Parts: sequence; C-alpha cells; structure tokens
Amino acid sequence: MKIKNTTIIKILDLLALLVFIASFSPLVLPPHQLDPKFLKIPYTMWMGFAVSVVFVLLAYAVSLVYKKQKDVD
Repeated sequence: MKIKNTTIIKILDLLALLVFIASFSPLVLPPHQLDPKFLKIPYTMWMGFAVSVVFVLLAYAVSLVYKKQKDVD
C-alpha cells in the first residue's frame, strides 16, 4: 500500500510542477492580451485564479493521500 501512495504523491507532485511551469507560460500570461474579458476582468486575472484553484485542489488531494496513509499505518 505504501508503494501505491508514493506513486500517487509523485504523480501529484509532477502535476503541480507542470501547473507551475504553465503558469509562467504564454498560456496563462499572454503578452499584451486583455481579451477575452469576463465580467470586465481580463483573461490573465481569470487564468491566475484558475491556476490557484488547481493548486488548492492538488494540495487537498495530497492531504487526503497522507491522511489515508496515516490511517493505514
């Protein structure tokens, strides 16, 4: 069971690293782009919020895996 949890943690870490790298790419921070806007808020602001939500969800998933591992031990 410990090997499976370690694999899950490594996958979640890799996803967090990919999101971190993507957050500084033109996917999230396109140069000189304000459109599309949603509720008068620029694209970059919404994408920054989306990246933050993804990081929170990844952190929650890691906490669930560690909690499950602690309960098994």
